[in-house]
Amino acid sequence: MHSLHLSEKYTITDNRHAPNAVFQAASGVQPLGNKLPPLFSPYSDVFVALTNEHEHVLWPPNCPSFQHAKLLHKIAVGSKGEAESVKNGNSVNHRQAVFERVVSAVNSLKLNALINIDDMSDDVAFLMVYGFLLEPEIFVQKALACVHPFSPEVCLPSVLRDVVAKHCSMSHHEIALSRATFVKRWTERTTSPLQVELFPNMTGTLSS
Repeated sequence: MHSLHLSEKYTITDNRHAPNAVFQAASGVQPLGNKLPPLFSPYSDVFVALTNEHEHVLWPPNCPSFQHAKLLHKIAVGSKGEAESVKNGNSVNHRQAVFERVVSAVNSLKLNALINIDDMSDDVAFLMVYGFLLEPEIFVQKALACVHPFSPEVCLPSVLRDVVAKHCSMSHHEIALSRATFVKRWTERTTSPLQVELFPNMTGTLSS
């Protein structure tokens, strides 16, 4: 068996797939699937912290260890130049500006974090967001309990779900009989005396 070298140039002329799809197929690399929404959060908890330029936590005071956490976001909310301006008596204005950036970042990330301006330090430089991953057993349980975002139960209305379920459970004979009964029923209604009396001008159209 010949080994496959990824540096080989592939001919993709008149190929209906994108060039990156050809390379992924050849290399065995799965697409990231960024267009698919996550089925559930893989984190048991998300923690927000404010740090200085050296990423030393300034808030909250009782901060857990992030050794086993994953850094999700790092947003600059202050700068060294602004911190230097505090020495010139602009502490209040600087703290207010940093606080507004922190609130804006928290709102944009849709995080549930209550930060008071009185808890702010003049040395705040970054807003860090960490996620603590679920235990493997809990992760598997949540994954098994999830419904795929493109499953019929989610995407299709109840009428179409019933039709699909019937088509999967009924035989070809039963499906043909159900369709014939449906056509017969509505054909008879178009020629019924009540229908002709109510809609005399529509009789020819309805029966055709």
